Amino acid sequence: METANIQHPEAELIGFRVLKSAITSELIAKLGPERWMLLCIIAAHMDEKGECWPSQTTLAMLAGKNRCTISRWVNSLLEFRWNGEAIFVREMRKLPNSQAEYSHYKILPAAQVMPSPIYEMNDPVLEMNDPIAETNDPVHLVYTKNTDISDPPVINCNNSKTAAAQADEATAAIAEDLATAQSVIRYFCQRYRKKYNANYSPNWPRETKLVKKNLMGQYSSEQLRQMVDISVEMYEKWGSLQKFPRPSIAALATWMAEKALAVAQQREVRMNIPEHGGRTDDELLALIDRI
Repeated sequence: METANIQHPEAELIGFRVLKSAITSELIAKLGPERWMLLCIIAAHMDEKGECWPSQTTLAMLAGKNRCTISRWVNSLLEFRWNGEAIFVREMRKLPNSQAEYSHYKILPAAQVMPSPIYEMNDPVLEMNDPIAETNDPVHLVYTKNTDISDPPVINCNNSKTAAAQADEATAAIAEDLATAQSVIRYFCQRYRKKYNANYSPNWPRETKLVKKNLMGQYSSEQLRQMVDISVEMYEKWGSLQKFPRPSIAALATWMAEKALAVAQQREVRMNIPEHGGRTDDELLALIDRI
């Protein structure tokens, strides 16, 4: 069983192998579906040393769960022992010149899951925005999707840069004020690359003019950032995938902007709803005692 965590085209392709004994020894059965799924998602981020540092936000997105659930699964995986040995460890590390911490994971040999280099593949689909033709290729690639830097920082692990260098670059890009059309396009390119592991090639003259005309001066920097984030995130649900399989600046500057902003506003409303109806823990316990 082998799954690719692709960085194209610069980095070496790193996948992971699962030993047959993980199945025949009933390790997977003992782990159960939740811990096994989380272990595979984390393994998809491994470098050649079996180490990685995906954020809980990233893990939650890839597992289709919320961060509270992922936190519980991570702790359960850390406590799990196979023949008396841990299969997975976590170390909290600090970014240089910052108090922010991130989780640094390592999958141990007892997990029977290990990194495996994959031969280089030349796939032009990864680098183009044109419609994708039908193919009979039996290989199904699994792509990792990275999100914004938040709790803890999302750091792409399978390339030649150190974690600190990647974090510095990502932090600088996130902190940039989207005050110009060029900065909006640069931010879109960054989010596009994080999701698809491919570069977006903007038509600078045409798309700069389009962003200036339709977006600049009408929305705040934070609204523009939300539009880009949600447009890239939700495109598969909104777009005409057969004709345009990936988002574009043109789509962002026309029909996606208002849809994305509406989603952002809905999320803010949900986040402002008091937990447990605004009751304190003591009030909830008292209510339960009366039942």
